[in-house]
Amino acid sequence: MKKRVVSWGIAAAILLGVMPGALAAGTITDWNGHRYERIDQGMTWKEAKSFCEARGGYLVTITSAQEQQVVQDLVAEGSKAQYWLGGTDEENEGDWRWVTGEPWDYWHTTVTFNNYGGTEHYLQMERHHWGDEGKLGVWNDINNENYIAGEEEFFSTENVGLICEYDRVGSSWAQTELEKAEEMDLIPEMLQDTDYTQPITRLEFAAVSVKTYENLANTTALPATVNPFVDCNDAEMLKAYNAGIAVGTSDTTFEPDTLLNREQAAAMLTRVFKRATMPGWTIADDAQYPLTYTKPEPFADDANISGWAKDSVYFMAANNIIAGVGDNKFAPVNTTSEEEANRYANATREQALAIAVRMVENLK
Repeated sequence: MKKRVVSWGIAAAILLGVMPGALAAGTITDWNGHRYERIDQGMTWKEAKSFCEARGGYLVTITSAQEQQVVQDLVAEGSKAQYWLGGTDEENEGDWRWVTGEPWDYWHTTVTFNNYGGTEHYLQMERHHWGDEGKLGVWNDINNENYIAGEEEFFSTENVGLICEYDRVGSSWAQTELEKAEEMDLIPEMLQDTDYTQPITRLEFAAVSVKTYENLANTTALPATVNPFVDCNDAEMLKAYNAGIAVGTSDTTFEPDTLLNREQAAAMLTRVFKRATMPGWTIADDAQYPLTYTKPEPFADDANISGWAKDSVYFMAANNIIAGVGDNKFAPVNTTSEEEANRYANATREQALAIAVRMVENLK
């Protein structure tokens, strides 16, 4: 399934003909790289489906007991009797499908399905069942309007809410570039469906760098046949090492889980550029392949930039690939314990992917 990026906005409110202020407040939780939003507003299943899609997500799909629990916990704190899920058998009675096309290979406890003769094609999760709190989390099928004659106090459009799911957790500023990263195939498998606001590790950035190199050079990177590192044998690391993009922290260690700082990101991607565009370049002969660019004004914290990284930092800044963090500072490394604790100079996953996109757009 093609994953979609979270896109926050007011399109859903416009779609349903209400102003954003009229929407009941939703509760949001994150799990396994996905975001789940509870909307305590009554609407039909089809309206709910359009609502979530207009927000950049989809009606929630539940494919494991763990995910069931996440959604159930959201529902438990809601104000509605039921909540729409993204399941339907409208096309073929009894052939239940998720709106995303994901395999339907998980079933949770249900009430009796299809009590009302072939009209109950839409899935919901119950918060309670005719006042029975013991029914929390059970699945039920119902018609599009959530309506049963004589049971309007429980089954009505006003009594049902919905859960929207978003495939990727990321900041609003990064959404356009995350979408581009997906289109350009710059997102490595290990980052699919993760929280993109989190700091990126050395291994994860090596994988992003490999993707960027393959795009710039129109080639496929091959892993090294001999691995010198005792702490990592990941294939993406071996590709980055073989191409001269990534180096170890010592002759025998790579430190795959160590967080990457901003000057390391600049240096690694500069090696990507050289490897992709300068025939004959190797990391051993790097000094023989100077960069051509107009150096911008020094950053205010230029003294904190390591000597080995300065050329890369200013090359990236000159090409509008890596910008400063404000006050004309680059924040190359954490220099105090407070900065370390706040991850001041650590790159995030979404920043890394945005940088990769700019590399392709500005330098290819």
